[in-house]
Parts: sequence; C-alpha cells; structure tokens
Amino acid sequence: MLKRLARTRQSSWICQRCLQQSQRPRRFNSTFAATATARDTVLPNNALYGLSTSGKTDDDALRKVFDNASFWDDFKRASQKGRPAGIIGNKHLTHPEGFVDFVTVTIKRCNAVVQKVSAAQSIDDFKNMVKDLDKLSDLLCRVIDLADFVRGTHPDRKFQIMAVKAYHTVFQYMNELNTTPVLHDQLKKASETPEVYEAWSEEERIVARILIEDFSRFGIGLDDKTRQRLVDLSGEIAEVGNQFVEGMAPEILELKFKSTKLKGLDPKLAKALTRWGETTISTMHHESQAVLRFVENPEVRRETYQAVRTASKPSIARLEKMLKLRAELAQTSGYETFAHMTLENKMARTPEAVNTFLKALYEDSRPAVLADLNELMELKKGDAHQSNFPDRINAWDKFYYTQKMLATMEGHYKQRTPDSLSAYFSVGTVLQGISRLFDRLYGVRFVPKETQPVLMEHFAFCPHVLGLYARHWETDAPVPTAALESRLAIDNRNQYAELESQILLCMLDQVYHSPIAADPNFNSTKVYHDVYSKYASVPEPAGTAWQGFFGHLFGYGATYYSYLFDRALAAKIWKDVFQHNGQQGSLDRENGELYKNEVLKWGGGRDGWQCLAGVLKDEKLAQGGEEAMQEVGKWGIKEVGR
Repeated sequence: MLKRLARTRQSSWICQRCLQQSQRPRRFNSTFAATATARDTVLPNNALYGLSTSGKTDDDALRKVFDNASFWDDFKRASQKGRPAGIIGNKHLTHPEGFVDFVTVTIKRCNAVVQKVSAAQSIDDFKNMVKDLDKLSDLLCRVIDLADFVRGTHPDRKFQIMAVKAYHTVFQYMNELNTTPVLHDQLKKASETPEVYEAWSEEERIVARILIEDFSRFGIGLDDKTRQRLVDLSGEIAEVGNQFVEGMAPEILELKFKSTKLKGLDPKLAKALTRWGETTISTMHHESQAVLRFVENPEVRRETYQAVRTASKPSIARLEKMLKLRAELAQTSGYETFAHMTLENKMARTPEAVNTFLKALYEDSRPAVLADLNELMELKKGDAHQSNFPDRINAWDKFYYTQKMLATMEGHYKQRTPDSLSAYFSVGTVLQGISRLFDRLYGVRFVPKETQPVLMEHFAFCPHVLGLYARHWETDAPVPTAALESRLAIDNRNQYAELESQILLCMLDQVYHSPIAADPNFNSTKVYHDVYSKYASVPEPAGTAWQGFFGHLFGYGATYYSYLFDRALAAKIWKDVFQHNGQQGSLDRENGELYKNEVLKWGGGRDGWQCLAGVLKDEKLAQGGEEAMQEVGKWGIKEVGR
C-alpha cells in the first residue's frame, strides 16, 4: 500500500551488454528536415516575457552558477550558513552511522501516525485520515528512496553498507504496515462515512480508493499466517532481486584470440590486451563491445557475441527464483499472475492490454526495421569475398555493419563541424533554456538556489526552442543548426533497431511474469529463445542466455513496457498539441496552458486516461482499456516531431 512492493528500483552493476540493450536512445526533432532548412529557420527572441530587473538577474545567474567557476565560488560562499549539511541536506547523514538515527526517527514518527489513525474516532480525525496516511507513505519513501539512491551511487563503501541496512529495515517495516488490518479498516470506515467522504477533495477520494485497493491487493482480508507469508515473500523477493542484480556475470569471463585475428581493433587497445601474440578479451568490459563493432573476422565476432550474451548459471538461477517467488506472491494474494497484480492500478490495467500495445507498436515499426536491415545487408555484400558468406545479417554482424555505416556519416560530419556541439549545451545554458521554455509555456521560471522527462526530449531540439538556450558557453554564439542536424541524424540512425530491441525486452518481461513462471518446469532460457525466435528480425544464436543480464526485471517487473508507452504518449502530445499549428506552437502559451491544466496540475488526483483524453481532446480515450492501449501502439514511436 504505502509503497508498492514492485517499486524497488536498483542501480547496481549491469553488464555492458545490458546497458546497451536498455539504454534509452536520444531523440531529436525531425521537423528540421520536414520543414525549413537550418539556414531558413527563424529563431525566436530569447528574452523572457515581462520579467522585472530582478527576474532577468536571476535568469543570468542561473547560467553562471553552472558555467562560471568564480561566480559559483561567490554564490556558494554567500549561501553557506552554519554547519555542513548531510546528503541532500539531511541533517542525520553527515556520516554513515547517521542512517541509524534517520531510520530510528522515521519509524518513531511513523508509529505516531499509525497510532493516530488507529485511534481515530471523531469526524475531524477521519477527515484528516487520507492526509495522515499520505504523510506515512512520505516518511517511508524518504528513507527507502534515499537509501536506494545512496547504496548505488555513493563512493564511500561505509555509506553504501549503512544505506543497505536502512533500506531493508524500513522496507520490512513497510511490508508489515501493508498487511496491518486496522489501517485498512479505519480508512474504509472513513470512506463509507458520508460526512467525511463529501468533505474530501477529489484528489483525496482517489487516493483513498487507491489505498484501499492496495490494502486488498496485499492480502489484508487473509488470515494472520497468510499475511505473514506475504511479508516474508516480499522480503525474499527484495533479497533475491538484489542478489540477482549485483551478481550478474557472464558464464565465460574472458576469451583468448591470436592477435592476427583482431584486425580492425584499435591498435592501442589491442596492444594493451596482447601478450606473446595472444589477445585476452574480457566479456564484462568495453573491449568485448569494441570487438563486436570493429573486428573484421566474423568468427571472432560470433564467439564474442555468444559469450557476452550468455549469463552464468548462478545468475539464471537467481533470476528464476525471483520470478517464481513473485508468482507465489501474486497467487497468495489472490491474483492469477504477478503481472495482473502489478498492472491492476496502472493505465494498462491488464497484461493482455500491455501485449496488445506491444504487438501494435511492433507491427507499426516492422517496415522501418526491415528497411534498416536491408541497408546493413548492402554493406555486408561488400564483404562478399569472405568465405562462407551467408545471405543474411547475423546477430554478431549488426554492431559491425552499423558501426561502418555510422563511421561514414561521422566522417562527413567532422569535415563540416570544426567546433564540438557540446560547447553549445553547457549545463548552465540548458537549465537557463528550460527556465525560459517554462516561462513561455507556463509562466514559471527557475531561480538559482544551492540545493522533466520524455516529453522534454521533443522540445530540446525544436528549432524555435533552440533559440532560447543553445548558445556557445564562451562566445554566446547560437548553435549552427546545420551541424546539429547532421549530429542528430547520426545519433538516431539506428533508432528502429533499438526500438525493436526494446519491444522484445518488454515482451520478455511480460512472459516472465505470466502463468509460465509458476510452472515447476519453468525454463527462462527456453522462454527467452521462444520470444526472440517469434519476433526478432535478426535470429538469436542457439546457446545464448542473455536474460541473466536483464537487471531491470527486478526494478521494473511487469512494467518495463512503460517507457515505450510514455514515449508513444509524448510523441502524440507533441504532434497534436505543441505542433498542430507549426513549430511556433512549441512556445505557445495556449498550448502550455492546455498541457498544464489537463495533465500537469493533477499530480495523482486524476486518472491518466482522462488526462490524455483531455489534452488530446479525444473522449474515446477517457475510459482506457485494451482498445485504447492498442490505439496508442498504432500511434507508433517515430522520429521526434513527425
């Protein structure tokens, strides 16, 4: 209830191959090519609307705080007061043992809230109950989310260890609260009291309904023994999931080849890896990726691909144990599968709807994927002199011929672009640009103090928005748009292959959280090959077992599809809301107000489908369901701006 069991997102080690598979590709606005050329594009005035002198000072300071070292030193000196703050300003976390105090104080405050809710009798007590439970959730999340972040990012091992202990302590406490009948009973009583329910805002009513549903989802109506089993299962899942993510490794740790077989590999890298004519390639590090991208010998690439795509047996065993525990958790809670349990309160609602979305998206992207493969095939035909030349692109060919194609594009780009584009996108100029964009759209801006997601990718490279922020950090010259077009074309050249890769992973995630996982003979490797054999454009070689590197199965179990879903929604909103009247719509306050009023302002207080129907002015979407999910899949995920 208070923090869903499936929401434990990890940031531990993930193999290089997994990072490549799951990396979210950069998007760009293809309206560059579709409308005006770079030389014809008229960029808007970059000044903020109607700001006072102090507002313009803040706008200037926002950029200098990040881009000017001396300005930052002065700003920081003026901002520092009293004792040094702990991590993200948490007074307890000035040292590793501070996590103990943080947890102790948090649980004490949580217990006080639980006692208040349990003892509620008056109408006023019941009116405040949703806010009290929201406070309880917030207290728990402050520890769990921060501990999760620290354990995966802090350079000090002592901080990591204490963060892990804090995480597990509060996570276990949270699971016990999720199965505490008195919290459910009191909230249900409050929601069934007319005087209380009518006094609640719409947002409070929605939160109350969600909390009651979540209590039921986690077995609140079951007997004590069964509820305790649910608590134990969720703890086991967290433990095994962490072991899976942290222990991911390939079956073969290194490969050895005669140095003469590695033609194409960077000479400096090859020399560093070679001893007595033999080159050692680690399957856990970047050199294996370099082999796949640059080595001419197809047999070397094939052997390397096979090794980096095959996880160790212990990795597979931990994954399968986690999936089986999730299946048991769902069945014990009264659900058919973990996917049904997890998706019930999401926009998708059912795994059937997710699969409908993914298949529609797969069909939409299929022609572009095959067209890209045909281009790679043409490149491969240039190597036809090689013996045993197969008339197809193999899995170990994709990276090699993609790299060849990109190298040609890179060569043309470097000839035309003497300065690095990164010089026009310093942290200061980007944040200043976001502030200016929000000022245009919503009437809000950033103010520098010492202390937006997928849709923003569409704004980032729209020509009209570029005029607000893309300027050289030193000379303040505007970004050369033609060079930017070339760079973005390179970055997005392989986008459809990446999209198919993501769709396959989403499909695999859904199958792994289907009834198959509860089968005593469940074999994750067989399932992996079944999915890829049915849908992959390039066959996956027999013997691989890449699923053991799919670390996101822990943190995003049954919900890995959501990023593709978000991208499809963002592309549609961009096209129909911010570009319906041309590129100037990206800075139109009327469009910004529509998005703000229909989507942003609601937080969790409105059904997502109603938000979508409102912003797109399409009431057919308001009820959601499988047909709506299929419709979103048909929208596809094109190049940004199309």
